[in-house]
Amino acid sequence: MLDAVDQLLDWLTDQSPYLVAAVTLLYVALEGMLLIGVIVPGDLSLIIAGTTVDTLAEGPLVVAGGVGGVAVSAFSGHWIGRRFGPRVRASRLGRWVGDEKWKQAEEVLHGSGWLIALTYFVPGLNALTPVLAGILAMPRRRFGLWAMAGGTIWVVGYVALGALAGEAARRNEGLIMPIAAGVALVAATIGFVVSRVVERR
Repeated sequence: MLDAVDQLLDWLTDQSPYLVAAVTLLYVALEGMLLIGVIVPGDLSLIIAGTTVDTLAEGPLVVAGGVGGVAVSAFSGHWIGRRFGPRVRASRLGRWVGDEKWKQAEEVLHGSGWLIALTYFVPGLNALTPVLAGILAMPRRRFGLWAMAGGTIWVVGYVALGALAGEAARRNEGLIMPIAAGVALVAATIGFVVSRVVERR
Protein backbone atom coordinates (compact mmCIF):
# COMPACT_ATOMS: atom_id res chain seq x y z
CA MET A 1 0.00 0.00 0.00
CA LEU A 2 2.77 2.41 0.96
CA ASP A 3 4.66 1.56 -2.22
CA ALA A 4 1.57 2.23 -4.31
CA VAL A 5 1.03 5.65 -2.72
CA ASP A 6 4.72 6.47 -3.09
CA GLN A 7 4.63 5.49 -6.77
CA LEU A 8 1.50 7.59 -7.29
CA LEU A 9 3.20 10.64 -5.76
CA ASP A 10 6.26 10.09 -7.94
CA TRP A 11 4.08 9.72 -11.03
CA LEU A 12 2.11 12.88 -10.24
CA THR A 13 5.28 14.85 -9.60
CA ASP A 14 6.64 13.78 -12.98
CA GLN A 15 3.64 15.21 -14.82
CA SER A 16 3.81 18.60 -16.48
CA PRO A 17 2.50 21.33 -14.16
CA TYR A 18 0.59 22.66 -17.16
CA LEU A 19 -1.22 19.33 -17.47
CA VAL A 20 -1.97 19.29 -13.74
CA ALA A 21 -3.28 22.86 -13.93
CA ALA A 22 -5.45 22.01 -16.95
CA VAL A 23 -6.93 18.91 -15.30
CA THR A 24 -7.55 20.89 -12.10
CA LEU A 25 -9.30 23.63 -14.06
CA LEU A 26 -11.47 21.08 -15.85
CA TYR A 27 -12.51 19.23 -12.71
CA VAL A 28 -13.26 22.32 -10.64
CA ALA A 29 -15.21 23.78 -13.58
CA LEU A 30 -17.33 20.65 -13.96
CA GLU A 31 -17.87 20.44 -10.21
CA GLY A 32 -20.34 23.32 -10.15
CA MET A 33 -21.60 23.06 -13.72
CA LEU A 34 -22.68 19.43 -13.64
CA LEU A 35 -22.90 18.88 -9.86
CA ILE A 36 -19.95 16.47 -9.97
CA GLY A 37 -18.68 17.91 -6.71
CA VAL A 38 -21.66 16.38 -4.91
CA ILE A 39 -20.20 12.94 -5.67
CA VAL A 40 -16.44 13.65 -5.42
CA PRO A 41 -15.74 16.99 -3.68
CA GLY A 42 -13.28 19.33 -5.36
CA ASP A 43 -11.28 19.50 -2.13
CA LEU A 44 -9.76 16.14 -3.03
CA SER A 45 -8.79 17.22 -6.55
CA LEU A 46 -7.07 20.35 -5.20
CA ILE A 47 -5.14 18.42 -2.54
CA ILE A 48 -4.01 15.86 -5.12
CA ALA A 49 -3.00 18.64 -7.51
CA GLY A 50 -1.09 20.26 -4.66
CA THR A 51 0.97 17.12 -4.07
CA THR A 52 2.50 17.57 -7.53
CA VAL A 53 4.02 20.92 -6.58
CA ASP A 54 7.72 20.60 -5.89
CA THR A 55 8.99 24.04 -6.97
CA LEU A 56 7.87 27.57 -6.15
CA ALA A 57 7.12 28.21 -9.81
CA GLU A 58 4.63 25.34 -10.06
CA GLY A 59 2.44 26.44 -7.16
CA PRO A 60 0.99 29.59 -8.78
CA LEU A 61 0.34 27.66 -12.00
CA VAL A 62 -1.71 24.98 -10.26
CA VAL A 63 -3.53 27.65 -8.23
CA ALA A 64 -4.30 29.54 -11.45
CA GLY A 65 -5.85 26.38 -12.88
CA GLY A 66 -8.02 25.96 -9.81
CA VAL A 67 -9.11 29.61 -9.74
CA GLY A 68 -9.89 29.44 -13.46
CA GLY A 69 -12.06 26.42 -12.73
CA VAL A 70 -13.89 28.35 -10.02
CA ALA A 71 -14.64 31.16 -12.49
CA VAL A 72 -15.93 28.79 -15.17
CA SER A 73 -17.96 26.86 -12.60
CA ALA A 74 -19.51 29.96 -11.04
CA PHE A 75 -20.52 31.79 -14.20
CA SER A 76 -21.36 28.78 -16.38
CA GLY A 77 -23.23 27.11 -13.53
CA HIS A 78 -25.21 30.31 -13.00
CA TRP A 79 -26.12 30.37 -16.70
CA ILE A 80 -27.15 26.70 -16.63
CA GLY A 81 -29.34 27.42 -13.63
CA ARG A 82 -31.05 30.31 -15.41
CA ARG A 83 -31.54 28.30 -18.59
CA PHE A 84 -32.19 24.75 -17.40
CA GLY A 85 -32.50 25.10 -13.63
CA PRO A 86 -35.78 23.34 -12.84
CA ARG A 87 -34.80 20.41 -15.05
CA VAL A 88 -31.41 20.11 -13.34
CA ARG A 89 -33.00 20.01 -9.91
CA ALA A 90 -35.59 17.49 -11.09
CA SER A 91 -33.01 15.28 -12.80
CA ARG A 92 -31.92 11.94 -11.36
CA LEU A 93 -28.77 13.49 -9.88
CA GLY A 94 -30.75 16.48 -8.58
CA ARG A 95 -33.16 14.12 -6.81
CA TRP A 96 -30.26 12.07 -5.50
CA VAL A 97 -28.81 15.20 -3.88
CA GLY A 98 -31.99 15.47 -1.85
CA ASP A 99 -34.26 18.33 -0.85
CA GLU A 100 -32.36 18.98 2.38
CA LYS A 101 -29.12 19.87 0.56
CA TRP A 102 -30.96 22.01 -2.00
CA LYS A 103 -32.77 23.86 0.80
CA GLN A 104 -29.51 24.41 2.68
CA ALA A 105 -27.93 25.88 -0.45
CA GLU A 106 -31.00 28.06 -1.01
CA GLU A 107 -30.81 29.43 2.54
CA VAL A 108 -27.15 30.30 1.98
CA LEU A 109 -27.96 32.19 -1.20
CA HIS A 110 -30.67 34.15 0.60
CA GLY A 111 -28.14 35.12 3.27
CA SER A 112 -25.18 37.47 3.22
CA GLY A 113 -22.44 37.29 0.60
CA TRP A 114 -19.79 35.89 2.91
CA LEU A 115 -21.91 32.76 3.35
CA ILE A 116 -21.59 32.13 -0.38
CA ALA A 117 -17.83 32.39 -0.04
CA LEU A 118 -17.82 29.94 2.88
CA THR A 119 -19.71 27.28 0.92
CA TYR A 120 -16.51 26.41 -0.93
CA PHE A 121 -15.26 24.85 2.30
CA VAL A 122 -18.39 22.68 2.71
CA PRO A 123 -18.01 19.58 0.49
CA GLY A 124 -20.91 19.16 -1.89
CA LEU A 125 -22.61 22.45 -1.04
CA ASN A 126 -20.38 24.52 -3.30
CA ALA A 127 -21.35 22.26 -6.21
CA LEU A 128 -25.00 23.28 -5.84
CA THR A 129 -24.76 27.04 -5.37
CA PRO A 130 -23.82 28.11 -8.95
CA VAL A 131 -26.80 26.35 -10.55
CA LEU A 132 -29.15 27.30 -7.74
CA ALA A 133 -28.06 30.94 -7.92
CA GLY A 134 -29.17 30.90 -11.54
CA ILE A 135 -32.47 29.22 -10.69
CA LEU A 136 -33.16 31.89 -8.06
CA ALA A 137 -32.20 34.64 -10.54
CA MET A 138 -29.55 35.94 -8.16
CA PRO A 139 -27.60 38.77 -9.85
CA ARG A 140 -24.69 37.15 -11.65
CA ARG A 141 -22.23 39.86 -10.64
CA ARG A 142 -23.04 39.59 -6.94
CA PHE A 143 -22.85 35.80 -6.96
CA GLY A 144 -19.68 35.79 -9.05
CA LEU A 145 -17.94 38.28 -6.75
CA TRP A 146 -18.48 36.23 -3.60
CA ALA A 147 -17.92 32.91 -5.37
CA MET A 148 -14.55 34.09 -6.71
CA ALA A 149 -13.53 35.46 -3.30
CA GLY A 150 -14.34 32.24 -1.48
CA GLY A 151 -13.19 30.00 -4.31
CA THR A 152 -9.79 31.67 -4.54
CA ILE A 153 -9.11 31.24 -0.82
CA TRP A 154 -10.35 27.64 -1.06
CA VAL A 155 -8.05 26.83 -3.99
CA VAL A 156 -4.98 28.45 -2.42
CA GLY A 157 -5.61 26.77 0.93
CA TYR A 158 -6.10 23.24 -0.36
CA VAL A 159 -3.36 23.37 -2.98
CA ALA A 160 -0.99 24.57 -0.24
CA LEU A 161 -2.16 21.76 2.05
CA GLY A 162 -1.54 19.24 -0.71
CA ALA A 163 1.89 20.72 -1.47
CA LEU A 164 2.94 20.49 2.18
CA ALA A 165 1.67 16.93 2.42
CA GLY A 166 3.37 15.91 -0.81
CA GLU A 167 6.70 17.37 0.26
CA ALA A 168 6.46 15.73 3.69
CA ALA A 169 5.61 12.37 2.12
CA ARG A 170 8.53 12.53 -0.31
CA ARG A 171 10.93 13.29 2.54
CA ASN A 172 9.46 10.71 4.91
CA GLU A 173 8.31 7.76 2.81
CA GLY A 174 7.61 5.66 5.89
CA LEU A 175 5.08 8.21 7.11
CA ILE A 176 2.95 8.41 3.96
CA MET A 177 -0.17 6.90 5.53
CA PRO A 178 -0.06 9.04 8.71
CA ILE A 179 0.47 12.12 6.55
CA ALA A 180 -2.48 11.17 4.33
CA ALA A 181 -4.61 10.56 7.41
CA GLY A 182 -3.55 13.92 8.83
CA VAL A 183 -4.50 15.72 5.63
CA ALA A 184 -7.89 13.97 5.56
CA LEU A 185 -8.46 14.96 9.20
CA VAL A 186 -7.56 18.60 8.53
CA ALA A 187 -9.87 18.78 5.49
CA ALA A 188 -12.72 17.07 7.35
CA THR A 189 -12.30 19.39 10.34
CA ILE A 190 -12.38 22.49 8.14
CA GLY A 191 -15.50 21.23 6.39
CA PHE A 192 -17.22 20.40 9.68
CA VAL A 193 -16.41 23.72 11.36
CA VAL A 194 -17.45 25.80 8.35
CA SER A 195 -20.66 23.79 7.87
CA ARG A 196 -21.61 24.52 11.50
CA VAL A 197 -20.95 28.23 10.93
CA VAL A 198 -23.07 28.20 7.78
CA GLU A 199 -25.92 26.39 9.53
CA ARG A 200 -25.93 28.82 12.46
CA ARG A 201 -25.33 31.95 10.33
